[in-house]
Amino acid sequence: MRCVPSIDVPELRAKCPFPATTDQVLGWLYDNLVDQGVMAYVEWKEFNAFLDDTILPLAPLRDAKVGAIDMGPLYERLADEGDGDVALELDHPPYVEHVNRILAASRLQLLEIGAYENAHLLCVCKDQSAIDRLCRALSALGIPVFEHAAA
Repeated sequence: MRCVPSIDVPELRAKCPFPATTDQVLGWLYDNLVDQGVMAYVEWKEFNAFLDDTILPLAPLRDAKVGAIDMGPLYERLADEGDGDVALELDHPPYVEHVNRILAASRLQLLEIGAYENAHLLCVCKDQSAIDRLCRALSALGIPVFEHAAA
């Protein structure tokens, strides 16, 4: 898993629950990758309030010394495109795209793992061939991956 910085693959394999359902595999990945500091769970209705608590502590962001993530430009862009209170209406794709634009300077990217209301975000190195292999491996287990390319 070359695209996931600092992951301990032998430890991950030792805890592998196969055979398992898709939800069990995602739960296993989440439990182990959170412990290794490369995955976070975000409830979208609270993403803005907990951004620093959920995203910035990820090991690759910490190692790359990624600082505060300014959401202002995203709110401004979305306000120009629509009506209403963007801070309350913001859904996760534009949010992850915005964060990925900021992370690109550090050659990092967030992937959304699974298709749920809230997100399991995996921090990976920006290596498209390695990301493609990871996507194929997870897809074979029934787990979709959403890249949310930087906008």
